[in-house]
Amino acid sequence: MSKKEKKKGRMGGIIRNLVLIIAAAVFLFSAYQLVMIYLEYKKGTDEYDKIRQYAVESPVKEETKENDEAEGEEEGEEAQEVQEPQGPQIDFEALKAVNPDVVGWIEIEKLDISQLGIATSEFVASQTGVLSVSTACSYLASGKGEILRDKAKYKGITIALSKEKS
Repeated sequence: MSKKEKKKGRMGGIIRNLVLIIAAAVFLFSAYQLVMIYLEYKKGTDEYDKIRQYAVESPVKEETKENDEAEGEEEGEEAQEVQEPQGPQIDFEALKAVNPDVVGWIEIEKLDISQLGIATSEFVASQTGVLSVSTACSYLASGKGEILRDKAKYKGITIALSKEKS
C-alpha cells in the first residue's frame, strides 16, 4: 500500500468519524429539546390538575314524575327519573387563596367547529386537546355571531375577531 492510499484511507476515516460526531450532537440536542417540551407540557397539565380540584362537579339532581292515572298509566309502575344537569360548584375562597386576582370561572359549551370554516391546527390539538382556540373563543364570545377575521399572529399572541350576533 502506497503512502497516497494510506493517506486517502485515513482521510475517509476522519470524515466518517466527523459525520458520526455531528449526527450524535444533533441527536443529543433533539433529545434535549424533546425533554424540555415534555417538562413544559407536564408543568401545564399539573397546574390544570391542581386547579381542577377547586371545581367539584355536583351530583346530578334527580326528580321523579308521579304516576299519572289520568293518562292511563298503571298503578304500581315505578316513577320515571328525570335528570337535570347542573354546573360545577366552584370553591372561590380556595382559588382566591391561591391567586387573589380570581374573579370568575368560565365554562364554555362544546362547539362543533367543523361547520364554521375556520382554520384548525394539529399542533394546537396536540398541545391543548382542541382544534382551535382563538377563533372558537371569539365566535362564542360574540354570541355565535359572524367571524370577521380568523386567527392571526399579532405581537406574539394569536387573535381572532368576530362580530356580535344582532
